[in-house]
Amino acid sequence: MTLGIPQKSNFINVRVVPFEECKNDEKFGLPNDPSTVEHLDAKDPLFICAKGFEGSSSCQGDSGGGLFCFSEDGQSVHLLGPLHGTTSTYCDVRLILYLRKQIIN
Repeated sequence: MTLGIPQKSNFINVRVVPFEECKNDEKFGLPNDPSTVEHLDAKDPLFICAKGFEGSSSCQGDSGGGLFCFSEDGQSVHLLGPLHGTTSTYCDVRLILYLRKQIIN
């Protein structure tokens, strides 16, 4: 019996972009979301904003997947936070929103 667990991990490369890009994007509607509005102008934003490179982005159903980065020496991997949402509907290159890990600890 298969439990639906993937046999291989899927990943995409993203670049972190200024939080203002996600904050001001109308598709996210962050200023209209009561759960996020109080965090938008915080010294340490609740979210990390990222963008996939050409041909890669997160898709619907990817929420909860992690944003990871390598240490400077490349010997270890660190979780920065889980995927919160994306402006991508058809897995095209769009903005991706991650929760900052220290908020969920």
